[in-house]
Amino acid sequence: MDITESIEIQYIVLKEVDFRMLRKLKQQVTQAVNSVNPSEPQHEPLFNESDASSEGFLCPVCMHSFSSPDELQIHFQVHAIQQVGEQKLSDSSSFSLLGNGFNESNAVHLELDMKELRSQLQDEKRYSMELKKELDRLLGLIANQTEISKDEIPYLTQQVQMLEAGKALATERMLEMEKETRGMNRQVEQLKQENSKLIKKIGELSTNIISKTDEIEEKNAEKALLGDELVRYRQEIQNLEVEIENLRKKLDQRPSEDDVNVLRKELVHAQQLMDRITQEKEEEIKKDIGTMHKMEQDRERLNCEIGILKSNIEGLENIIAKSGDGSKKLIEEIEAFRKVWEKKAANSTERISNACKKIEDLEITVSGYKREIRTNDIEKNKMSEFEDAKKSLLEAEKQHINLQEKIMSLTLLLNEQKQNYEEKEMEAIKKEEIKTEYRKEIEQLKTNIFKLETSLTEASAIEDVLKQNLKEAKAKESLLMQKISDGNGAEDLAIEQMHKEKLALEDMVNELNEALKSLNIYYENAISKHEESWIEKIEAEEKKMKKLENELSKLHSNYISAEEGNRKKLAAMLEEKMKISDEMNKIIETEHIKLKSAVERCTLMEEKARQLDNELHEKETVANRHNEEYAKLKETVKNIQSELKQLECDLAEKEKISKEDVCQLQKTLSIYEQEKSMLKEQLENVLQRFSVLSEECSGYKKSEVELVENINQKELLIKQLEEKIDSLMAKLEYEKQCHDESIKDEQCKLNQMQQENAAVLTAKEKEIVTQLKTISGLNEKLCAKEKQLSDVLQEMEKVHIELHSKEEERHVLENKALKLNKQNSELRKEMDNLEKRIIQLKNDFEKETNSLKNSLEKCEKDKEESLSKLHVQLETEKNRLKEASKYNEEKNENLKQMKEDLNELRIVQRDLEKKKAEWLQEKRALQERCLTAESDLEFERERAIVNKRNFDDVQTAIRELGQVNQNLQMDFAKQISRKWLEDSEAINCHACDKPFTLTNRKHHCRQCGQIFCASCSSFTAKIASSKNPVRVCNACHEEIMHRYQHIV
Repeated sequence: MDITESIEIQYIVLKEVDFRMLRKLKQQVTQAVNSVNPSEPQHEPLFNESDASSEGFLCPVCMHSFSSPDELQIHFQVHAIQQVGEQKLSDSSSFSLLGNGFNESNAVHLELDMKELRSQLQDEKRYSMELKKELDRLLGLIANQTEISKDEIPYLTQQVQMLEAGKALATERMLEMEKETRGMNRQVEQLKQENSKLIKKIGELSTNIISKTDEIEEKNAEKALLGDELVRYRQEIQNLEVEIENLRKKLDQRPSEDDVNVLRKELVHAQQLMDRITQEKEEEIKKDIGTMHKMEQDRERLNCEIGILKSNIEGLENIIAKSGDGSKKLIEEIEAFRKVWEKKAANSTERISNACKKIEDLEITVSGYKREIRTNDIEKNKMSEFEDAKKSLLEAEKQHINLQEKIMSLTLLLNEQKQNYEEKEMEAIKKEEIKTEYRKEIEQLKTNIFKLETSLTEASAIEDVLKQNLKEAKAKESLLMQKISDGNGAEDLAIEQMHKEKLALEDMVNELNEALKSLNIYYENAISKHEESWIEKIEAEEKKMKKLENELSKLHSNYISAEEGNRKKLAAMLEEKMKISDEMNKIIETEHIKLKSAVERCTLMEEKARQLDNELHEKETVANRHNEEYAKLKETVKNIQSELKQLECDLAEKEKISKEDVCQLQKTLSIYEQEKSMLKEQLENVLQRFSVLSEECSGYKKSEVELVENINQKELLIKQLEEKIDSLMAKLEYEKQCHDESIKDEQCKLNQMQQENAAVLTAKEKEIVTQLKTISGLNEKLCAKEKQLSDVLQEMEKVHIELHSKEEERHVLENKALKLNKQNSELRKEMDNLEKRIIQLKNDFEKETNSLKNSLEKCEKDKEESLSKLHVQLETEKNRLKEASKYNEEKNENLKQMKEDLNELRIVQRDLEKKKAEWLQEKRALQERCLTAESDLEFERERAIVNKRNFDDVQTAIRELGQVNQNLQMDFAKQISRKWLEDSEAINCHACDKPFTLTNRKHHCRQCGQIFCASCSSFTAKIASSKNPVRVCNACHEEIMHRYQHIV
């Protein structure tokens, strides 16, 4: 792409240069024609020419007028600098574009250049219209005037030669651009082929790597299985060793020869020993029966587990079958999609080939037109046909560019489709890997089931052996009991049986030891063999991996070298393009020389002008014929364009359909991924909720424990308070009873005292007795007052004092009783409040317990709901997995179909390559014809180079004359504008502004007429007005020297 862009930019730059040269020539021609025929209507200005008058100082390059010579000089210098800068920029822009590649800034510049080119094409169309008008005007002049003036003939011949030169330029440019585009197309095709080869190699390597990794994973799984088997074998060996040790212990427990001697002495106690033995054996039989029941339970449990595993295996097989069906469907869809796109690609290639054929046909027609134009170079009326042909060529070029862009877009679409196809293949491979993993798991489960079944069979065999041994032992016991009961030869029989049993047990132990040794040897050999085989396989795989790594490194180095080669080729192509651009610049110079030679040929064309007038009528008929042919060609071009539009519409529709399919697939994939992520998020949320709920449950449990503890403490406090309240109530009641009794006693005493006081005179003795009794009772209470019983008066006084004191005590006690009643009421109130609080606490506790129970029930419900949801989600995921497996199977089928279609397309591709080889042969033949035609063109190019050189010489001479004219105009204007200053007018120096004094004298400059000091007018120079050198100021001296150097 970068090379094509650089070529386009170079072409644009060259076009701009040609357009500028043509514009200049057009302006010169129009000015010359207008100057020769002032009576005719003037030429309309083109290319944004100004309508202002051309009075003043004219620039020889752009013919722009200026009011002063200084402005003209500055403008002329700027114009020269711009020309040099534009040449440098054109060279540097091509290099920078080729070096930097495609950027956004370059794209913007290219868009601007395209806009400029469009404007230039519009200007060129206007220019061609103006040329037609001028030709018509010339024909009218020729028709009106029988004789052409001598002054007008050179301008007319110059115009004709200019048009011929432009015509030759356009034809050469078209040929060169066609060659460049063909070369670039070849390079692009080569690069595409190399890229496809590299992609194929990378795909093969990736498939090899995937297969090797799968093999390694399978071998690792086999290794793990063997390790598990080794562990199981070791456990079995340990169990056998334990059994052997138990048998040895039993043998040691059996009676030896010494014990037999003891038995001979103790035959009396044989019956008791036999009873004990029978009891022990019965216990052992019971233990064996218990073990048998346990074994049967274990067997049933294992059978249940086997059934569950089988059901799981069946479910997994169903899932795998469904996933296989899904993968097959995916493969079928991919293959169908690939078929559709390959058909589209084939159709697009056929259309592209048809378009290329049409372009080649157009090129052939263009070459025919070019030949006709070459044959009719001298004729004037062919200019209009040439312009029409040029327009058609431009349109063909645009169509060619559009087709190239379409080809590039189609290649990009094909690459994108290949990438999508590769991605889908990778997805199918991943799904196949998942299937293999499922199959491995199923095989592992099958092996485990087989192992369990074998272990069950072994256990059942062991059970049968134990049962048989038990039966034999029972039979032996019955025989021994019979013989002992008979009493005949009991000792001998017992001894013989003991010896026989001992020998049999020893033989069994020896056999078991030999079996253990043989099993150990067998397992060690098997393990060593497996390890050796695994080591060999691992070494072989490592070698293969190393080979693959070496191949990858080689391919990487080849890829790097290919990239470097491509870069070198691109650099060479750039150098060639730069050379071509230099050659184009040389060709432009030769064309300028041609124009100069055309000026010389004008004299010869004056004689042929009269002959051309007679031939014009004949050529008009030929032009009409060519116009008809051109109209037919236009119709064919329109038909081709309509076909191309139809093809574009079909391609757009198919692209839309494919994009919609791809979008739908992407949407489904995104939906599945989103659902997967949502499920994962839901699982995570559920797990988080579960953890939060568990934490909350633990917190609730802790709070429950704390609340229970608090409740227990509160209950204890309540019990204590109740006990305290009961004790206080008991004390209060007791004190109340005591107080009531004391009050009653005191009241009784008061009544008695009153009766006694009333009957003091009548019954003092009775009162004294009663008082003595009371005094004695009081003395018992108060031991300190027992000595004062002698004096009755004292006692009476004491009685009176006691009465007063008792009355006071009664008042005090009444106050106390009131206070106690108040306290009792207050305590009852407190009791009521406490009971209310206790009821409130009980209610609060019941509420809290109910709330906690509700929260626990809610938590349990939430757990159950979450578990049910999880089960539902798991079922849905299982269903989705089944659907995905079905989808994978479908995709696999699609892939198979697509592979078959690929093989068919490869066969078609081979046929197309054969056709392509035939077309290339035809193309070579046409190229040979073109080379012969180019050899004919070279002679004319040499002539054009000579003419261009002559034209450059004339142009340089014209420029020099223009500069001389400019300088003369400037000098003339300056001399006209200059005035001789008088001494009285000058006070200071004109250059340094120093004031004039007697020492600093005034000096006139003989060139400009100003007055200067001696230092500012120290130079002398020759002027046109004087023969000898004259005093001149510094500025005028620099101007004169610069002019002199320029002339030299």
